[in-house]
Amino acid sequence: MRRESRSNDLSLYEAIPNLNRAVPGFAPGGPGPFGPGSDSDQQNESLWKLIDDRLRGRWKWATLLGLGLGAILAVLGYFTAAPMYQSMGVVRILSSTPVLVEPTIETTDRKIKYDTFVATQIQLMQQDACLKAALDDEQLSKLPFASQPGALKSLKNGMEVKADRDSELVYVSFQSEDGTVARTGLNAILRAYYQLYGQYGGDNINDRIQKLDAMSANENRAVTNLRKARQEILSKYGTTNLQELQTTNMRRIIELEAKINAGKRLFEQLTSKSQERAGSEQIAPPPVKMLEMRDPKLVQLAEIAAQAQNEFDLRSRRYLPGSTLYRKLEEDARVAKEIYDKEYQHALAEWQIGGPETLVLNPNQEVLSEPELKRLESDLSALRQDQKKLVDDLAVSDDLLLQENHAQKLYDNYDSRYLNLVTEKPSLESGIKIEGWGSRTDEPSSDPRKKRAIIGAGLGLMASFGTFFLLGTVDRRAFGASQLARVPGSRIPPCLGVLPDLGASLSDPESSDVASHCVHQIRNQIEAVRDPRPGYVLAITSPFQGDGKTSIVMALGWSYAAAGYNTLLIDCDMVGRSLTRQMGLIGREGLKDALAARELNGSISRLPVDHLSAIPVGVDMRFGPENVRRADLENLLAQVRDKYDVILIDTGPMLGALESTPVTAVADGVVLSVRRGRSRSRLEDCVSRLDMVGTRCVGVILNCAVRSDCNRYVSEASLAAAEEERIARPVAGSSSAIVQTSPGERNALVRAMQSSARARTSPDEAE
Repeated sequence: MRRESRSNDLSLYEAIPNLNRAVPGFAPGGPGPFGPGSDSDQQNESLWKLIDDRLRGRWKWATLLGLGLGAILAVLGYFTAAPMYQSMGVVRILSSTPVLVEPTIETTDRKIKYDTFVATQIQLMQQDACLKAALDDEQLSKLPFASQPGALKSLKNGMEVKADRDSELVYVSFQSEDGTVARTGLNAILRAYYQLYGQYGGDNINDRIQKLDAMSANENRAVTNLRKARQEILSKYGTTNLQELQTTNMRRIIELEAKINAGKRLFEQLTSKSQERAGSEQIAPPPVKMLEMRDPKLVQLAEIAAQAQNEFDLRSRRYLPGSTLYRKLEEDARVAKEIYDKEYQHALAEWQIGGPETLVLNPNQEVLSEPELKRLESDLSALRQDQKKLVDDLAVSDDLLLQENHAQKLYDNYDSRYLNLVTEKPSLESGIKIEGWGSRTDEPSSDPRKKRAIIGAGLGLMASFGTFFLLGTVDRRAFGASQLARVPGSRIPPCLGVLPDLGASLSDPESSDVASHCVHQIRNQIEAVRDPRPGYVLAITSPFQGDGKTSIVMALGWSYAAAGYNTLLIDCDMVGRSLTRQMGLIGREGLKDALAARELNGSISRLPVDHLSAIPVGVDMRFGPENVRRADLENLLAQVRDKYDVILIDTGPMLGALESTPVTAVADGVVLSVRRGRSRSRLEDCVSRLDMVGTRCVGVILNCAVRSDCNRYVSEASLAAAEEERIARPVAGSSSAIVQTSPGERNALVRAMQSSARARTSPDEAE
């Protein structure tokens, strides 16, 4: 009977001796190879591993493309740049500047005054007025540079002015791609500056002084008029603080309202009669005045709410709706109103419980007559009108104050600039000298061509590697064993090992030793995790056609047989039938015939290797892959489980062959083979299919791997020992070979194992 133990217990992987090397980040006792990785695994994954994973198999093409693209961009960068020629002139600004105005800190401290003056001259040199005058220069206007659309901008960008802090010199330079333009442009700038602010600068300065004087006088008049208008408003009320007067009036209004309300309440209480409560289900709400008699807090809260609302009405005109101060005033008024309403409801509820009879007159309260109440109400109305006018005048006064402050600032600014120009006028008229004019130089001051070429080459390499990095992110193909390592969140099982590509190196004995060693290493990995009982059924499949399943089946069969395991190979690839051809069993009865008859009757063939047998695909033409049933396979396997230690089944691609699903369903474990350069995304699809049928995936084998990956599983000592053994042993005879086809069709991997196999002799021959 078939064993039903298909446990996915990941603790079995702890016994794999070399799994830690094949699967970075996997350690015994840690998270299993099928589950998501821990946070430490993600932190341990270096940036280099990520880049190597994306560019594995693409390094050569990325380098070639990067070199080509970098060379093109380097050439473009070199020829699109031009050497720059620079011409330099010197301006001397004398520090002996007499003081013409009343002494201040700015005029008495010569160092502060001189530094400010020099900084002003540097700014004047770079102003558009000076540069436009330079473009109109007689010599510069003859050059094509002056007629270009961006001449003014080029003149400003190419100009540089620096002051020497240890002397009176200011260095002015101008650079251009043409040495003649650099010299002529610099001299034009110096002449324009000297004409505007040096020799003939006095007239312009006088005009500016007069304009500033007139502007400051206008602002001074504006300040006086605004101040007079505010004084007229204040004189109407006989005070200098309208805000305080407004607060006093508001307090009088509140007191007068309280007195009138109290008088009315007392008057109504003295003139009203008690209401009979019997027979009435509801009591009409009393007037607010009665409730205020019962709860004096209502009067205070009403005053607070009225004051908050009045404050909002008064100040909200100064601010825009939605501003911070506007929202604060509005919120204060709303909160005061809510507090009053809440207290009112509380007093009303108590009044409804106790009734009107609970109202008690205050013996100390003044009794007002009806004429007195009317007089007080008239006074209150007049006071409210006066308060409204006061609020309007207060708003106008505030606006006038703002305008006055703004005009005062403008006046101070114009007056300060006026004093500065008056102070600097003598220096501008006589303290500026051109000490050195620009000259033409034949050597460029800077050459950005090399820099741009280097940047272009770097950008080309970065673009190439970046493109292939993105390509590797989208197209996740496997080019190395490290790419099959356990990835956090991935369901791909661990890499059991690799098999080398022997297409071009089969004649190399060392390559044969490496291949043989890798196969034995894979067999040991499988043995470390599988159920140790006899009759273990292991299916070898792959996501794609041509991934080397047959080679792995034959190589593992040889390895198991060489280790003394009684091994059976079954060819269930009814379309490819590669295993049957390689073993030379074409035309013999096999799996098709046994499945049709539902029993093994002469379908097992002995191979010329100890402990190794095989079941070919068979010859029954009526039986195809669509006829394979799981129950029939389980029945046949039950007949041979007790006779063999290991049963290896070669089947078609996992996702494409019809027979692959029932074969993997009856197997105790499945090994997936993927050829170097194949996509890894299909591996997860295969694992999902295995989970669906309830079979554990033992691991993945990378086929046709490069030698560097094979070296991870082969030590130098093992290769040295294999070489000594190969030299000492006789050549293996053809009688013990698995492959029975012609030399041109033989399986390279099995031939490599056969050439590396240890010589075996019988006990009689040993004697």
